[in-house]
Amino acid sequence: MAVAFLQPQQHITIQGNKYVILRKISNHEWQIEHENSGRIETKTEKELLSLLVKADMEFTVKSIVPKKQGSQKQVAAIDLLSKELQSETKKRYAFVLAVKQAKLRHYTLATLEPIIEATQKKLGMSDKPPHWSTVNRWYKRFMGAGQDIRAIVPQHHHKGNAVRRYDATVIEAVQRAIQTIFMQQERGSIQDTLENAISQIKDMNHLLPSSAKLDLPSRSLVTSEISKLPAFDVAVARYGREAAMKKFRGVKGANISTRPLDKAEIDHTIMDVFVVDEETMMPLGRPTLTLCIDTMTRCILGLFVSFEPPSHFSVAQCLKHSFLPKLYLKKTFKSVKNDWECFGVMEKLVVDNVMEFHSRSLESLVESFGINLQFSPRKMPWFKPYVERFFGTMNTELIHRIPGTTFSNIFEKADYDAIKNAVITSSTLMEAIHIWVVDYYHQNIHRTLRQQPAKVWRENIDKIPVPLPANIQDLDSLIGCVVTRTVSHKGIELHSLSYNSKEITELRYRLGSSLKVSVRYNASDLGHIFVIDPETNKPIKVPALHQAYAQGLTKWQHNVCKRYATQHLSRLDIEGLAEAKEKIRHMVQTDLKVKKSKTRKRIARFMRNEFVTPTNDEGQAQEKQAVTSESKQMIPIQPQYERKSLKTAIENRTKGVKKE
Repeated sequence: MAVAFLQPQQHITIQGNKYVILRKISNHEWQIEHENSGRIETKTEKELLSLLVKADMEFTVKSIVPKKQGSQKQVAAIDLLSKELQSETKKRYAFVLAVKQAKLRHYTLATLEPIIEATQKKLGMSDKPPHWSTVNRWYKRFMGAGQDIRAIVPQHHHKGNAVRRYDATVIEAVQRAIQTIFMQQERGSIQDTLENAISQIKDMNHLLPSSAKLDLPSRSLVTSEISKLPAFDVAVARYGREAAMKKFRGVKGANISTRPLDKAEIDHTIMDVFVVDEETMMPLGRPTLTLCIDTMTRCILGLFVSFEPPSHFSVAQCLKHSFLPKLYLKKTFKSVKNDWECFGVMEKLVVDNVMEFHSRSLESLVESFGINLQFSPRKMPWFKPYVERFFGTMNTELIHRIPGTTFSNIFEKADYDAIKNAVITSSTLMEAIHIWVVDYYHQNIHRTLRQQPAKVWRENIDKIPVPLPANIQDLDSLIGCVVTRTVSHKGIELHSLSYNSKEITELRYRLGSSLKVSVRYNASDLGHIFVIDPETNKPIKVPALHQAYAQGLTKWQHNVCKRYATQHLSRLDIEGLAEAKEKIRHMVQTDLKVKKSKTRKRIARFMRNEFVTPTNDEGQAQEKQAVTSESKQMIPIQPQYERKSLKTAIENRTKGVKKE
């Protein structure tokens, strides 16, 4: 996946028509020229961004496959490559990234050799470093393809079969010696490894006739096999994971960002409320907020509320929200007053050293955009202080003031008491978060910046071109969770759901009646999946066969339905799942309608004290109405407050609270 910019001479495609951007004629207007007719049109920046978000526009970038090897198929994602190719590509990427960060004016022997030497030491590579002209060729290919890492994937592996000097048995012996001697924390030397391999071959030769004796391995063979191993894996095996993380992932000292999108931090926090979907009345669960913050401006680039534990999916969705303009804001949340102007692809992303940030899916995503992933070392929370501090502020001023709790087991009445517990609908929660971020946090004076974060963003973002995803459909296929499945006459089965389409049938006709494919799915919507075509490496969107059940269904909701169908209906077919979904919806709706007066009083107090400041007469009348009327909304915010007063509510509640 490449990144591209709204800039002169950039080629774009709008609804199948090819254009080239000529010039920027004002702060928010661009002139574009139709490549065939020469017709010149003027479009606002908002119009172009809107077309991009709707997938009606895409940037044209150079082919990622060299011309002399144009017959090679394009790689859809790095994680689809073999481990050997992935390792070599990542080494090339390290050199290219070092050259990019150096921001050289001239790319010559004198300027590139010091960078290559420093990168070689950083990677701990024992083999010969690449020639400066080779690194220069990689860099030009990488930048010409829109900073797409696939442009520097080695192509020599497809040139044919080369016969190695040593027998496969000798190579296997060397590899065993490397694993047992070199790849241990005792840190055996290359000579020790060689002697172990020679000893193995001599033992074999005693049992073989003279004509079939195996050649003894050389030191260069051992060195060559070691060099094929990922440098990070070697460091982990020999020095331990903590030392390897410090060497390869950590950053010594503080890196101060000097421009927007130079570096961002991303992290999760669990909100202590239970959320219900007001349309389907299905319980959504306890939400996890994933948030990405720009370190230079302290602006929030994007966020995502998920009902699954922190995972690659929530991180990927948050990054997608960060990359794209927030054109939905005023239409979806009419109470929001200001614009959310922050978006774009960051250069560096700081993450926690936990499982979801080490997934091959996430690595494939960030590498496809040329993002440098930096892991926060253990026991060093100050490595990403801005997002940690923001969560503290947000939890104190907003999230912890919302009444609510979690379902331990929604099927056991003893575990969930609707009389005592308050919940909130997903739309109300999302509106509250958006108002707080856009109209409060971005517009208030930041203690460190001494300015409004939104103002700092506006004053600095015009100085740089904003990197954008070149193709939204490719982005959607990259952000999904990655699994491998077999295509059969039934299509693809995933999470007890069936998926099939005309394209899948054609795929079986071309490649066989039963084949394994890479599948990517969206955990917030099981209504469709993406299947990577093994031949073209292009994503194919495949819908679920039972759309009435699966459309818009989250993986968490689906698991709840499966548990209910198994425990109470003793069946797990699609009809049983649909019946379970309806019964759960009805159960939650019924439970939430029987709230007692005490609960309604508590909600009314929350509304009066935390969200609005009415006059005495008005406040008494509204409290009385809140206490005596039966709420039709499945939220702790009465209808007279829900949309009209939410903006005022947050402003009043956050007055006087000390900003970070």
